[in-house]
Amino acid sequence: MRSVPDAWTDSLEALARFVAERGRLPSSSAGADAERALAWWFARQRKRWTGSFAGRALTEDQVRRLDDALPGWRDPHMMRWNLNARAVAAYRAATGAWPSKRAADPETARLGRWLHDQRAAAVNPDRPGRWSAERHAALDRLLPGWDGTVADREGD
Repeated sequence: MRSVPDAWTDSLEALARFVAERGRLPSSSAGADAERALAWWFARQRKRWTGSFAGRALTEDQVRRLDDALPGWRDPHMMRWNLNARAVAAYRAATGAWPSKRAADPETARLGRWLHDQRAAAVNPDRPGRWSAERHAALDRLLPGWDGTVADREGD
């Protein structure tokens, strides 16, 4: 019989693999049972960390291991934003083009929509949302020309 810590470690490793392979967090509304299970496991760990879970709190070792495996896990919105920014950078490096929200490939279209949303937020940073000067600077460093200053901007 497996011990609880071993099951916890297995789940952490599965989550880290998922994020590394797909460049995103798992979704609780995904069609695949395994992805939904990872999403729920991750949400439960955050609740254990914040103290809003009826069960046991995370141990210091578990928090350290989450920090090591998934930098930024404490703020999943920022983690998701960083993963998307890196995915756009990887797409750009691989193709030499910006992802288009009109692409036939669903993942490329998702990245294109994300990039389009960042461009829209930068134009109107006062609109409700999570836009900040830090995000703008991060995109400038990671994706020069992301804001449309590079002439080959594809039909977003």
